Amino acid sequence: MTSRPKISPAHDRKILQGAPTHLRTPSSDSLTGDGFITTAVNWDDTRTQINWYRDAGGTGTVVVNTIPLLPGAEISETAFVEAALDGLERSRALGADETHIVLNLRPLTADEQVELLEALAARL
Repeated sequence: MTSRPKISPAHDRKILQGAPTHLRTPSSDSLTGDGFITTAVNWDDTRTQINWYRDAGGTGTVVVNTIPLLPGAEISETAFVEAALDGLERSRALGADETHIVLNLRPLTADEQVELLEALAARL
């Protein structure tokens, strides 16, 4: 029989005894976070989200995930490279500090992903 964690009060938080974590209520000082991560599905929405973060006082790293191979789209090196370069440029224009290229929405093997990324690297 497994034991369940017990919840007990401790100051302004609850501690889960027997669990490696605790629950806390965020203070107003921590609401802006250390950064902002979003996925660019609609670039106008992405711009708005980044502006909200910055307008709220956020000064951390902004990461934009781009999806150069949408489900149902053609999978070719040319299509991928052009879409990835477009995503990188749009992310840069929005002030993103990092851009992550998402490849896991398509059934690609690791070797196929490497081929696409090598084709992109050749253009950078």
